[in-house]
Amino acid sequence: MGGCAISNSSWGVLLLASPRSALVGNALEGTGFYPFESFDLIVANNTVNGRPLAYLEGVEGVVVEDAGQVVVVRSNRVSVIGVNASRTSVGVALIRTNNSLVEGCSVVGSRWSVLLHSAAGNLVRNCTLAGNEVGLYLFESTANELSGNLLLFNGVGLRLVGSSGNAVWGNCFVANRAEAELAGGQGNAWDRGPRGGNYWSAHYAEDVDGDGVLDQPYRVGAGNVDQYPLAACPLALKLPEPAPSCRLRLEANGSEVSEVEWGTTVVVRVQAGGALPVRAVRFEVGNLTAGWFKWDRSEGGWDALMKAFAVKPQTAGAITVKAQVRDAAGRLGACGAELRVKPPPQPEASRPAGWRPETAIAAAALLALLAVALAAKLRKRAKSSR
Repeated sequence: MGGCAISNSSWGVLLLASPRSALVGNALEGTGFYPFESFDLIVANNTVNGRPLAYLEGVEGVVVEDAGQVVVVRSNRVSVIGVNASRTSVGVALIRTNNSLVEGCSVVGSRWSVLLHSAAGNLVRNCTLAGNEVGLYLFESTANELSGNLLLFNGVGLRLVGSSGNAVWGNCFVANRAEAELAGGQGNAWDRGPRGGNYWSAHYAEDVDGDGVLDQPYRVGAGNVDQYPLAACPLALKLPEPAPSCRLRLEANGSEVSEVEWGTTVVVRVQAGGALPVRAVRFEVGNLTAGWFKWDRSEGGWDALMKAFAVKPQTAGAITVKAQVRDAAGRLGACGAELRVKPPPQPEASRPAGWRPETAIAAAALLALLAVALAAKLRKRAKSSR
């Protein structure tokens, strides 16, 4: 195949079990090239988005630093450094390739960003993989290390299919529709013990002791657990601004309030937003603090609508009501308001059981009559004694 111009195709040029094929002098725009179970190919003088299509087969010790797409087949000790391979079918593919390095690459808006197919002993680190259908994809690959990568806004952050014994740590999974998908495989490691695992923006837990590791493990999938999930993304990210912010509204009986009677249920409403989706919120009312709540429990993605928390204050006087929100990158925003709670009413004096007002009136009248009668009797006795 030669001399063709192909643009904005899902797969571009896809070879399925097509050995000894040739791809020469083609211009691919917004798409790419992928050989599936196709070997002994002649691939030369092709471009992807105006830059070279780097196809390597049966090589060792080669370094690739400038390409619109990189496909490495049946090779060893290849280094792919700082490549920007975006808007293509597969940004960087290592197929039956071992002991190689993919470092500092950026793949944005592609179908699969970095693919390891039947590959072993490779290192993928410090890459930015954003807005792809799949960020990192390991298919029947073993003993690879994935570390220090940013997986942002992908359909799936990491997909492992039939892949075992891989190490995944120090990565930031931020605002992916699905952080990870696993099928088959076993023995994959998701952390380095107390030194930490990965940052998962979909994980809601506390870091009470402030050691940078959340206090609850993150379940990646069946039999796969990150025991030491990170409290914040450790990578130096240039995140879109603004950071999350919020504002509070206090309501009682459907109206906005700043003062309530004792025993009144107060609804704390918080509205939040920012450049990245808001993922979690927590409330503090006086000395009562609630844990983190998922911002949106629906299946339709994340929103920035107003959320509410109902509480009955247990302290009289002026209390501070606070809310804290967290976005997909772990950045925090806070807002607050003052609420005055009137003291509880003083309890009335205790009265005997069965007491009624008319009974009290009758008793008082009887006592008055007895007092009059007693006074008359005393006067009569005083006269007779003279």
